[in-house]
Amino acid sequence: MKKTFIKNIFRDVKKTISRFISIVIIIAIGVSFYGGIRATSPDMKRSADLYLKDSNFMDFKIIGTMGITDDDIDAVSNLKSISSVEGAYSLDAVVEQGETGLVVNINSLPKEDGINTITIVEGSKPKNDNEIVVEERFLKENSLSIGDTIKLNSGNKTDIKDKLRNNEFKIVASAQSPLYLSINRQLSSVGNGTVKGFVYILPEVFKSSVYTEMYIKADYEEADTSFYKNNDYKHVIDDLNQEIEILGEEQSSNRYDEIIKASYGQTQGLLKPQWYIFDRDDNVGYKGYSEDSTRIDTIGKVFPLIFFLVAALVSLTTITRMVQENRTEIGTFKALGYPKVAIVSHYLLYGLFASVLGSLIGISFGFKTYPPIIMSAYGEMYAIPIKLTPVILSLSIEASLLAIAFTTISAIAATIEELREVPASLIRPKPPKVGKKIFLERINFIWRRLKFTRKVTARNIFRYKQRLLMTVIGIAACTGLMLTGFGVKSSIDVSLRRQFDKIYKYDMQTLLNTKLNDEEKTKLNDKVLRDNNIESTLFTYTTNGTVSDDSSSGEDAYIMVLDNDENVGEYINLIMDDETVTLEDEGVILTKKLSKLLGKKVGDTVEITINDKKAEAKVSAVTEQYMQHFVYMSPKYYEEITGENLAYNSFYALLNSNSSADEEKTSNLLSDVDEINSTSFNTNLQEEYSKNMNSLTTVVIVLIISAGLLAFVVIYNLTNINISERKRELATIKVLGFYNNELASYIYKENIILTIIGIVAGIFMGIAMNNFVLASAETTTMLMARVIKTQYFFFSALLTLVFSLIVNLAMYNKFKKIDMVESLKSAE
Repeated sequence: MKKTFIKNIFRDVKKTISRFISIVIIIAIGVSFYGGIRATSPDMKRSADLYLKDSNFMDFKIIGTMGITDDDIDAVSNLKSISSVEGAYSLDAVVEQGETGLVVNINSLPKEDGINTITIVEGSKPKNDNEIVVEERFLKENSLSIGDTIKLNSGNKTDIKDKLRNNEFKIVASAQSPLYLSINRQLSSVGNGTVKGFVYILPEVFKSSVYTEMYIKADYEEADTSFYKNNDYKHVIDDLNQEIEILGEEQSSNRYDEIIKASYGQTQGLLKPQWYIFDRDDNVGYKGYSEDSTRIDTIGKVFPLIFFLVAALVSLTTITRMVQENRTEIGTFKALGYPKVAIVSHYLLYGLFASVLGSLIGISFGFKTYPPIIMSAYGEMYAIPIKLTPVILSLSIEASLLAIAFTTISAIAATIEELREVPASLIRPKPPKVGKKIFLERINFIWRRLKFTRKVTARNIFRYKQRLLMTVIGIAACTGLMLTGFGVKSSIDVSLRRQFDKIYKYDMQTLLNTKLNDEEKTKLNDKVLRDNNIESTLFTYTTNGTVSDDSSSGEDAYIMVLDNDENVGEYINLIMDDETVTLEDEGVILTKKLSKLLGKKVGDTVEITINDKKAEAKVSAVTEQYMQHFVYMSPKYYEEITGENLAYNSFYALLNSNSSADEEKTSNLLSDVDEINSTSFNTNLQEEYSKNMNSLTTVVIVLIISAGLLAFVVIYNLTNINISERKRELATIKVLGFYNNELASYIYKENIILTIIGIVAGIFMGIAMNNFVLASAETTTMLMARVIKTQYFFFSALLTLVFSLIVNLAMYNKFKKIDMVESLKSAE
């Protein structure tokens, strides 16, 4: 009996092979997406951690206003928890490339296996003073190759040979550096301010008697997993940061005394040296990669779960329907004396076999497909040569257990429900549901005008409410998932467009070397406007600060004091819901995301920390801003709440021409102005953010394709169920003289109507899901517009409809295979 029972399980699999395969595919898609997408962020973080560990990436970078001495290095080395300390040289310069000059960071080559070890991609390290290593990306983008010679200049009035022993170098290698993970770089004070690459030369080439910076490697195991276990790393590194700050004050004081002694007291106007301490988060590439991997993590926690639930729901429906169709077989088993446990285990094993097989396929596919695709997309932004994509056991078990639970529990529940009946009742086919008037029949003037076939279609759709509900939910969920994917893409596009087209109106931002009073500002403005390409300027005071309420530690924000409130909108358009926000003298303007995080609205009070001083400020307005936190205020209000006189340290400018050549010309002219430190252009900023968002767009495309694939399988499965459980009805209709194409049309009409209902429901579901995913995907400093472009509604609906039509055509052969004799068999 046991042997026959086991054979029957395999017979069932063979008999319902298309259904079995569809369950396996649905579970495989759900598990692969759930595991693969959720594994992407950990894979990104672990890959970066391993690369930084192999490169011996620094934990701190210290820049001294009067350089770093060997005494400074020895002093830091004596601190506890320090693994190694190295001095280094760096300098910004311009590579003469054709008619343009490209800004590069020049670095001294680290020691062998030292801090920030570079990875040689091709070639060999420099051995002579005239040899240089160039960034791999820079080499490719500028059509350079190993063996070429490049010439460097200072990018300003000074001669670069005052700082370097020579300025012509032969390229001997291309490389990657952990200091430059991202294509985005910090601004430079030379050339056009935009750094395009990095180079490494021997330390002896630099003429400086002191180091320009010092790199510190902490002796903490947590540094090896600073991405993956970021909180643990920050906890141990913060304490060390405080120790270095205290030591920095001591060493700066000692350095000051040395300079006084060496200059025989002639130190009029000499400022006391100062250390600037930077940790890993201050590195542009490190910070950007951390934010992007976190963004993937937040998407990975939400979207795959919804995706998986849809797949699980359909597999649950399929198993339940299969059990209901096999009621005759269940009745036979029961009549033959099989215990209930054995009968339940028959369908339990069927579901278990399908879910285990689907899970194994999903695990092997998902972990090796989704992470590499997404990591490759971010490879355009970040130079991480290591790509780890292991099968994460915890996620594999989690996804598999969920899939197995859904299928097996549904099989058990459905079988137990059928076993409530006696064998005699089970062996007979389930009696059709009692006919009831549907809602449409009660609308007499419409019902009278319908053809007979349309009346039958309407009755069939609403007679089987469970089938109607499951089909509509399945199709709606798939439409909603696709719309969610399109919605995220739309939000990215709209947010970028609003930020750079509606809000950031300025063309150029310039940072100054020193703070200026009103008189000095006027003189500088006159100098700047001598450039014919500069139309006008808006001077500002910009600094980092913290904004908090009474109960929170606060949010970091840029504090921006704008000089001329009448013309502010020409540079930064302060708007809210398409209405202009006015900068007043009675309060500050918070950006929308900052206001939301603090739970503050117009009229409330916030505490602002500026330069270690706290001040109470009233919120006069809230403005749209999609990137970073800002607090805008007028000069009068700044002086009122801080008690300090305003001094300007930056300005925005409008240009007459935004061409690359004119921008570079303007930048070169401004680099000769003593008060100006660095210049950046809105076009470059927009390009950087676009590249960042393009990587996320690739992720969204993966989500859309996966949702489309799931939609196709779901519609196929639901249509297959619909036909299978209505074979007797369809055979009867065929006996009545319906041709195969008429029979197909009979079912197709129902499917198309249900698809349309599902699409409509899916649009509303997609809007809700999109808002939920966006709320989860936003970082603390990012706001995403809740806008779905009209065409994306159309695309989602069209794709669902096309999948439905393809499935209908694929099912046509099933109508040909329906045996008409079935309709003549006695139900008894």
